[in-house]
Amino acid sequence: MRVKLLRVFYAAFGVLLLVLLAACCAAWTNNAAAALGVAAVLAGALWVLLRRFGPAIDRLPPRRFRVLYGGLAAAYFVFLLVLGQGLAYVLVSDLGVIYESLPELLANGRFTAYNDYYVGCTNNLGLALLLGGFYAVASLFGAAPGAAAGVYAGIAFNCAAVAAALALLGYALWLLVRRQSAALLFLACGAALAPLWLWTPYFYSDTLCLPFLALAFAAWARWRCRGGAGWAALCGAAIFAGGAVKGSVLVLLVAAVLGFVFAAGAAPRRARCRAAAALLLCFALLQGGYTLFQRQFIDWTNRESAAFPTELWLCYGSHDNGDYSQADVDACRALPTVDARRAMLRARIAENYAARSPAGNAVFFLRKAVRTWGDGLYGAEEYAATPLKASWTAAFAVPGQRWHMPLVYYAQSWQYLLLGLAAAGALLCARRAEQRLFLPYVGLFGVMLFLSFWETKARYGLHFAPVLLLCAAGTLALLTEPGKETIAPEEPIASRR
Repeated sequence: MRVKLLRVFYAAFGVLLLVLLAACCAAWTNNAAAALGVAAVLAGALWVLLRRFGPAIDRLPPRRFRVLYGGLAAAYFVFLLVLGQGLAYVLVSDLGVIYESLPELLANGRFTAYNDYYVGCTNNLGLALLLGGFYAVASLFGAAPGAAAGVYAGIAFNCAAVAAALALLGYALWLLVRRQSAALLFLACGAALAPLWLWTPYFYSDTLCLPFLALAFAAWARWRCRGGAGWAALCGAAIFAGGAVKGSVLVLLVAAVLGFVFAAGAAPRRARCRAAAALLLCFALLQGGYTLFQRQFIDWTNRESAAFPTELWLCYGSHDNGDYSQADVDACRALPTVDARRAMLRARIAENYAARSPAGNAVFFLRKAVRTWGDGLYGAEEYAATPLKASWTAAFAVPGQRWHMPLVYYAQSWQYLLLGLAAAGALLCARRAEQRLFLPYVGLFGVMLFLSFWETKARYGLHFAPVLLLCAAGTLALLTEPGKETIAPEEPIASRR
């Protein structure tokens, strides 16, 4: 039964990804055929490189490979650091408010003037605490928030988070397919992703959640190889931390439980159940403690006037193009209590979906998915247009400048490449009943399903772009591996505790 369910999931998701790719190409206002052609050439080149040089890389002594891998990760961090310091955007929107609130947090240990912002946007409290911890240390070196070096210190922190996340995800891929060349391919392709270049100066939740997301994948992959409830608990802790920074990371909680149940390799049922229980227990304890902390840390006196229910973002996502709606916000503010707003929003959401036929809703969801996954830069242009200072990076980062459109085509080609390889990999996994890539695929499906109903922005898919790359690199690894190996890890854990 497990094998049949795996095949059905992979096959259905593979077809959905192909439909999404076709819709993205059809909706792009530039020359999608040219970008798609470049993507096909890139896919062929990567396949040839992995086929030709992969065996030699796989034969490298582990110590030498670790030096090579670590050197590439360090070089990528330096590259991002140089690029990020030049890009440096003006901190606008929510990040601007959070950054302005940090001096108050560091001085008083809590928020006063900015308290009501976190009443309305409780989801950003985790990010504020993470940045507060970083700046508590950075302030000792003259890089306090508000100081001249404050923004640049935040950019450096963000660059380190992105580089560490990619290195950790590459390690997770090595654990899953046991090929050094696959990990190196992932890291090299990750370093080539243009959206991560343009987003590193904007140290918001979309990128700062990445290390925790990557740790969750690495812990799951480690459990498949070694067993032990501790790795499952670490996976739960990483999902909690990532979700505290970026709420949509929480889709991995369900994905990881399914991963332990359906894609546990040779593990017996008792080991799978123990791992799932450890994951859920660790997450529940941390989430419960964090909820109690929020109740004590934030002053909820003005909750009825300042707070917005979660249904507001679901309402955004239920009509028009799924983006922010001032009309929805104004309708909420016109009501005196949170419960009244929630009831009004639920009625609006139901009315919006009922106004369309099932086929109309399917088209609506596809159109939203194209807005999220059809932009190779994941909306970075919105922020790149407001640089903090004049810099050489404006030539390609700012729309209308000389090298901007070549960058757009470059990024779009990579996006089509990743979607195409992920779709091919899903169909390949369906044929082989492959378990090793289950968590990346089911996690990607989970966030796509979540964003079908949530508010729609191109940047909302950014934190799962490395997971999309993980699926794509895993596809190339499966296509070039020596034999038709399927589900069993190299060191089965059936006999372990």
